[in-house]
Amino acid sequence: MFSEDAHYEFLKRYYRAEFFEGRNGSIWGINYSYNLARVGMNMLERYGYGIILKHESITGETIYYDRSLTILFGDRITQALGGR
Repeated sequence: MFSEDAHYEFLKRYYRAEFFEGRNGSIWGINYSYNLARVGMNMLERYGYGIILKHESITGETIYYDRSLTILFGDRITQALGGR
């Protein structure tokens, strides 16, 4: 698996700034982006994939990614979610 820093940088690249580091502060918490990255790491460890929701992603689409920080498409999303 990759480092926490690599995962953080991945999220920073694919999240819209206002939904990631833009939320660090008094309202969401000074370490909001770090905490969000930790939740994502836990999801990767437990389920094998992570998700960036479409309203939060720079693409405007939901982003599914795996433990190697590879963005998943099509059938690979279904497989990651446990489908056949």
